[in-house]
Amino acid sequence: MAAAWENNTSMEDTAAAMTAVSLPDDALLEILLRVGDAAALFRCAIACKRWCGLVGDPSFLRSWWPEHACPSLAGFFVQNQRGAKMLVPTPRSALRRGLRHTVSSFVPAETAELLSHAVPLVSRRGLLLVHLVRAEDKDSRVIHMAVCNLLDGTCNELPPLELDCYARHFYYKQRCYAVLTGADCHDGDGEHPPSFYKVLIVATSHRNQIDQKFDLETFSSDEASWSRRRVCLHATIAANALGSLCQSDAVVLHGTPHWLFRSNKGQCFYLVKLDSHEDHLSFTRLPIPMIRYSDHRPCLSLDTDGTLSVLHTEKEGHHLVVWRQEENQWSVDGTTQWLNTRTIELIEPGDKETQGRKIHCMLGEKCGKLLVKDRHGQAYTTDLETGAMEEVEHWSHVRPDGNPDVVLLEMDWPAFFVSRLATASESRLPLSCPSGEAAARRRRRHRRRGGRKTRSRGKASDRGEEVTGCST
Repeated sequence: MAAAWENNTSMEDTAAAMTAVSLPDDALLEILLRVGDAAALFRCAIACKRWCGLVGDPSFLRSWWPEHACPSLAGFFVQNQRGAKMLVPTPRSALRRGLRHTVSSFVPAETAELLSHAVPLVSRRGLLLVHLVRAEDKDSRVIHMAVCNLLDGTCNELPPLELDCYARHFYYKQRCYAVLTGADCHDGDGEHPPSFYKVLIVATSHRNQIDQKFDLETFSSDEASWSRRRVCLHATIAANALGSLCQSDAVVLHGTPHWLFRSNKGQCFYLVKLDSHEDHLSFTRLPIPMIRYSDHRPCLSLDTDGTLSVLHTEKEGHHLVVWRQEENQWSVDGTTQWLNTRTIELIEPGDKETQGRKIHCMLGEKCGKLLVKDRHGQAYTTDLETGAMEEVEHWSHVRPDGNPDVVLLEMDWPAFFVSRLATASESRLPLSCPSGEAAARRRRRHRRRGGRKTRSRGKASDRGEEVTGCST
């Protein structure tokens, strides 16, 4: 009896497989669009060459992942109370909830040990620059770093960066970073290969509250060592105008990194522009007012149309003021004008406990989402189009002190998915189910046709509901 049942089951499975093979592409795509989990879709893609071609098509992934068809803010790295840098998912992120994501979550097991204590510094288009912290590295004059490609899971360790002996006599205020891709760097020799990257570090330093300097450290993947150049502040802007850069990560426009510089003595802000081809720094004074007697730090951002803008909060902390660079309008000194173009009213979450909370600081912006923190220590993401704020759920598990230095992570999830298909490995696929209206529509369509009970990891579930199941 048991043998007959097994033979019957085997015949049914074979018939189902033959039916799936014989279905036309349009019918298969309709079925695959109803797969509710990223890991399940990945398993479908690696089942056969035909399915891999259907799932890996960019147009299909944009339909399956409508909220992440373009690069979006996936989360941010922040240091927790134990000193480790954790990746906290933002609302509506494709990252799986309830997991402690680190840099090593995106790389194979053989590379994960190298990044077990890595400190993220800056990210751009899937590239992440990290500081490698090792117990055996006791020489503070040498910095070890690596560039991780989160799309394909590779990691390239950079040559050690040794601090200049002259620079060690200066007090280093901070270091700021930029990582550029091959698409960012164009020169007369033509396009760079897809694996090309360039790392730029700007270190500000001064001695005895005078003579502020900038050290420029650059490294390219097609070179064997770092290059260094020093720029004195008095050669670019006012002498003795000591200050600091507002954020550590750069905003890249047309392959050129930009930062905001706060001049404490001049009580003003400058736009810092780094020419990555000539390693040259330029400063442009901005008309943005500074709130006195406070650590007022605006946020430099990039609009969806590719225009630089500066965001800052009013003194009451319930509105965002947007200053925008007008490229077609020029000031008397020959630089582009900056105009106060609009004010965004912040729409707080509906929870009564969060109503009336004043925004204390802005932590960073990417992909039209601004990360802010209120005076009670809670973090929110703010949509720069609507002003709507959403509370970051897992912030309470991190609880950083003061104004933390966060590293925002943007991710092109369809490109990430296709890249992992090339290696046919889901062991490092830290994705959740798709969220938003598209997933809800798929569930409603299935419920109207009648859902049926299935088994997933030993537990019954309705096919019309989201089922998480990405193995890590």
